Amino acid sequence: MSVVPNRTSSRTLLRACAFVPLLGCALAGLTPLTAGVATKAVADFSSAACYSLATGTISLPAASDPEGLDKEIKAVEEMGLTYGVPGRVTAQLGRAGGMLVSQATMGSKSVAGGDIVLAVGGVQPGCRILLLADPDPGLADAVAVDLSRNGWRAIPAMTATRGAITRRGFIRRDGKGTPYLLNLMVLGDENARLRLFTTVVRIPPGVALPAGY
Repeated sequence: MSVVPNRTSSRTLLRACAFVPLLGCALAGLTPLTAGVATKAVADFSSAACYSLATGTISLPAASDPEGLDKEIKAVEEMGLTYGVPGRVTAQLGRAGGMLVSQATMGSKSVAGGDIVLAVGGVQPGCRILLLADPDPGLADAVAVDLSRNGWRAIPAMTATRGAITRRGFIRRDGKGTPYLLNLMVLGDENARLRLFTTVVRIPPGVALPAGY
């Protein structure tokens, strides 16, 4: 996706931001286009990569597969990512981010407004999509909007803050009606560039869901 360089004046930018308060672009100095590319990428990769891995639509090779590495690289590239993560990105993950990607299969993509990192397995189970970006108080709201466009329904009762981490929950069902939970975790670590990450897991049978979900 190509991005047109921003040549608008500060006054024009502020007027534009007034129409998209979810992005918080006036506060962060980001144009709506720049912030929107990054948040849409989080929602899209969470829905296409992590959701597909959770449903079994796509899979990564077993560790015992003699051609595992080649298949792993191909699978990550077919998701639209570059296999691995550049050193400049890993250096900005911080302690929490380092734990999220430790020993994981990783892919990455640089977009306008930030860097996207895919981490599958490793020390932490499942699939995670990480966003590294400059501080912007509207990023989480913007990701939530983009997730809704991918078929995820927000669960207000699952929004909670503990310390510097805020969690938001979303549910989506597959064609068979099986529910999946997406967690949007927003971090407040000022010493790292990791702003938020998502996880997607299948909800086990028998787990009570909120009415209407």
